[in-house]
Amino acid sequence: MREKLVKYIGYILVILSLSFIVITLHGFQINFSEIGNVSQILKLVAFLSLYMLIAVFSFSYAMKLNLEFLSNKKLKLIRPVEIYLKTNLCKYLPGNVMQYVSRNVYAGEIGITHTKMAFGTALELFFVAFTTLLLSIILGRELFFALIREYVPVRVYYIMLIVLIGCFGLGLLIFRKRAFALISKIVEQLKNMGFTLVLKHACRMIGILVLCHAISGTTFFFLLRAVSDAAYVNPLIVIPAVIISWFIGFVTPGSPGGIGVKEAVLSLLLMDFYGRENVLVAALLFRVVTVSADVLAFSFFMLFKKVWKSSNKK
Repeated sequence: MREKLVKYIGYILVILSLSFIVITLHGFQINFSEIGNVSQILKLVAFLSLYMLIAVFSFSYAMKLNLEFLSNKKLKLIRPVEIYLKTNLCKYLPGNVMQYVSRNVYAGEIGITHTKMAFGTALELFFVAFTTLLLSIILGRELFFALIREYVPVRVYYIMLIVLIGCFGLGLLIFRKRAFALISKIVEQLKNMGFTLVLKHACRMIGILVLCHAISGTTFFFLLRAVSDAAYVNPLIVIPAVIISWFIGFVTPGSPGGIGVKEAVLSLLLMDFYGRENVLVAALLFRVVTVSADVLAFSFFMLFKKVWKSSNKK
């Protein structure tokens, strides 16, 4: 009974996510007649959607690595990937955290406790935030700090810090026994693993995330170059801007999948170089590509799973 309930909850979340995606894409209302060679742009969008699948599946593999690291056991690749692809669609639901919350629905299916799944998510969020912030500072230092100084009031930092501390404290208060027991176990586990293994895991996680940002950055670069009338589009400006916009969208609460936030930040960072309209059109096309990649990854995987099950029955 419990397994059926979990499956039904999962199906409901996926259906709601897909519905929200359709509504969001319809709301973009991109006027392709003003973009130039429409057929060429659409072919580029289709190709880049497939290209972005590399990033989607890389993120799912990163989740698997984190869960293996915390649970200290090997997991079959197919189940963590399925969980990631299902819950990944939930990021388009209002709230911007549903993709992480909904993972706990499926935790028992792969033999992971809800507490470990939560800690695995927290560890993943740390690596994502740390890597993205580091890349933003290293690759786009001037753009990043100019954006922060001009558009982010100082009091926002204090508000975010208080909210984070409050959420962490509330979590410890509610799950204090389990949390402290698991923290002690993880600390002991890290000691037993040694510095080398911990460093190896960190390097693997950071490497995967750098690859994902490189794919996202080059995707937007090709789109902007296709719609822009500029003689030269500089990837050393465009790619850092994409990473910065991704970071701002990631840390902004209440924005489903960063929708609206990323596009606004890209416009602020790049409009002086390539024109506001060109950047916005490229940003909307980029959103179509990323959403399409998420849906395609889920669809391809479910089709593969169905074919794989059918072949095993024979």
